Amino acid sequence: MKKIKTVESFIQCFFEENIEQLKLNYPGISARILIDVFCQFFNNSARNAMTKDSMDPFFMRIKEGVPLEYIVEEKFFFNSPFYVNPNVLIPRNETEILVEKALEHISKRGWKSFADIGTGSGCIALSLLTESRSPLKGFAVDVDRSALDVCKTNHRRLKSKMPIDSSLELLLGDRIDPLQESVDFIVTNPPYIDDNEGRKGVHHQTDGHEPELSLYLPEGEYDSWFEKLFKDSHRMINDGGALLMEGHEDKLDALKDLSLTVFNNAKIIQDYTGAKRFLFAYKD
Repeated sequence: MKKIKTVESFIQCFFEENIEQLKLNYPGISARILIDVFCQFFNNSARNAMTKDSMDPFFMRIKEGVPLEYIVEEKFFFNSPFYVNPNVLIPRNETEILVEKALEHISKRGWKSFADIGTGSGCIALSLLTESRSPLKGFAVDVDRSALDVCKTNHRRLKSKMPIDSSLELLLGDRIDPLQESVDFIVTNPPYIDDNEGRKGVHHQTDGHEPELSLYLPEGEYDSWFEKLFKDSHRMINDGGALLMEGHEDKLDALKDLSLTVFNNAKIIQDYTGAKRFLFAYKD
């Protein structure tokens, strides 16, 4: 590659030379976005020089299709920047709806405590704690200790934005198992893709780089996994509370029926695209 005087022109050239591969891995990518990510990466990594070499680790990771959020180690979600790495899912925009609806319920129902199951980066739990007008007691649960370490980092960064009487306790374990006290509601973005047919519809970048533990469930154990989640959640939720869950559009109707074997009523809510995305099951 010929020498280029400026970072911007170098990246423009890199973009043009790799455009097909880049668009395959990063839908909607542009040279401008790549320049912004480059600048953020070098600012965050505290390196002394911006190298203009296609063999630089930054450009090598771009060529490999590593998600941009993992490269810069950050994703903005619901008014706050969150540290992310390959041990946790990258927060999605549609999950902000789950936070919005939970905050509405907190305001209307006076809920004061919750558990976030499969917390990952902690984006849901910490957004609730920083955005709620009233103090909340939260529990962030994850089966993966490395994911809890990411949540712990984000908790430390965002604690000053929380009401002084709010709190968050991190718990290691599967689903509801480590929760020792009842809560007003449970919120969760669990693994909800079956690892057989469902996997075929997952973008190759997500499948190749984000944690399988947070994405997939064995197809043969899918119903039983959620059956336990629903039963245990119902047991640990106070009267007047609810389970607020994100799920797969192809599975939510069946999961709604399954949830109604223990909960009083349930409803499905759509995401920004009109797809079925959330299941709210109530203990009224």
